[in-house]
Amino acid sequence: MFPGTSNKSIYKNVKYERQAVITAINDEMKLDKLMETVDSECFTDDLALKTFKWIKKKYNQDEKISLLRLDDEEEINADKLADVGVQEFEYDSLLELLLKFKNRRELFQGAKEIVELTKDTELSIEELKNKAQDKIFKLTSSQAQSKNRYDMEDVLNEFFGNVSEIQNSKNKITGLSTGFPSLDSKLKGLHPGHLFTIAAPTHFGKTSFMLQLALNMIKQEYHIAMFSLEMDVVEIGRKLVSLDSKVPTSDYLQKLEEYQRKNMNASLDRLMELNFTLSDKRNLSPTDIRAKCRKIARQKEIDVVMIDYLQNMKYAYGENDNKRIGNTCLELRNLAGELNVPIVLVSQMSRSGKDNPSMHNTRGSGRIEEISDEVLIINRPNKDNENMKKRETAKIIIEKGRTTGGGVITMDFYSEIQAWRDQYDEPIQINSRK
Repeated sequence: MFPGTSNKSIYKNVKYERQAVITAINDEMKLDKLMETVDSECFTDDLALKTFKWIKKKYNQDEKISLLRLDDEEEINADKLADVGVQEFEYDSLLELLLKFKNRRELFQGAKEIVELTKDTELSIEELKNKAQDKIFKLTSSQAQSKNRYDMEDVLNEFFGNVSEIQNSKNKITGLSTGFPSLDSKLKGLHPGHLFTIAAPTHFGKTSFMLQLALNMIKQEYHIAMFSLEMDVVEIGRKLVSLDSKVPTSDYLQKLEEYQRKNMNASLDRLMELNFTLSDKRNLSPTDIRAKCRKIARQKEIDVVMIDYLQNMKYAYGENDNKRIGNTCLELRNLAGELNVPIVLVSQMSRSGKDNPSMHNTRGSGRIEEISDEVLIINRPNKDNENMKKRETAKIIIEKGRTTGGGVITMDFYSEIQAWRDQYDEPIQINSRK
């Protein structure tokens, strides 16, 4: 038995429930407060619950509410309510108590369900932890929901407040800076709640683009949570250090020159304290990623979630591959909204689209493009040009920008260190072997 289960008063109070409804019937201002603050789940007493439902029905139909009508229209003994009376504390406090009782009941029920989960011997420990954390997250987040119903005045005030904030800001972008001025100019940054998809064929630099984006952002003191479903921690570390030190990734697989070692050590010092969290566990589902994000968020704030890549995920439910991919993308976009952060998702494209890339070359492309808020496609028309091995001109095609439209950005790609730069930035001096 759970501690305190014998003390029923911590979960409900029949007298308070009846006081709440009788006071609302007798006071029109309190009636508005009742309808705005509580719901049916706040009532455990049959008489109070039946009365609340009657009040709500009449309130929504804009009909007269009184004890006489209640007694006449429903099989409710209104005398039992009339005898309750209202104590001296304020009505707001009374409703607040009903909400607290409701939350305690929900948490208690959730705790019992978690205990039941532990009895399922078919679940692995990791699956059990994820399901338990999912249950706790749903319970705690449901108790702190933001307002989601607005009248016209609210809508216009919210809009005007947002516009005023933008006008008064010194920043030219409204989202989180990517560290690529040309991309920020087009997309106005990465916006919380958005699913931001980067697509390209194999070996076109999509993971490198995401890692360059991550490095740009952690240097601006954003915290990145990255899920690498293909490369392990050593590979990711090698690529990040190569991007920062300008020492080619291949050189880290052999004995370094002394000057390269110095560059590496300087890079390690620069990156060591930056906010970056990596998971290299493979075959994760959206539910797994949600659970891991919540674990991270309990210790530190998350600004951006990055996932490499979609086709390596454990897909969500669906009747066929396209539907499963679409449902997976939808779960990730919902997660972006739930966490209120941008999610950057890498997606594989067919090599048939390497010369004229389009999302149509991607399995499940219709749903990916439909659900994503922004879609970027990497195009490297000079990929096989021997004259551009050091510094290659590439294109980033903005195939979809939910609020900003499409466009094309010209960038430079340095294949030796897998680095991306705006075309007009200073050229990179690569620290390759002599």
